[in-house]
Amino acid sequence: MLGNVALKIYRQRHRRSRTGWVYSIATKSNDGKRKLIQIPDENAALKKATEIATALAQGEIDTALMPRSDLRELADARKICSGLAKL
Repeated sequence: MLGNVALKIYRQRHRRSRTGWVYSIATKSNDGKRKLIQIPDENAALKKATEIATALAQGEIDTALMPRSDLRELADARKICSGLAKL
């Protein structure tokens, strides 16, 4: 639990996983539907859950659920447009 934010991580059996387990982070998507993010490594799942909880605690709801590739593209676009006037 981070601030007032708590996320559940479920450990589930998974046939194709190297360890035989997959870790699912339960959260909600931007449209309010339940979403499970599945990660095969326990430490990586804990790290991702902490990132999401931190973002949610800081009020960054949209960025908490954004894929990392989209965040990189957004950061690159901001660098390119940094000298231009905002609309």
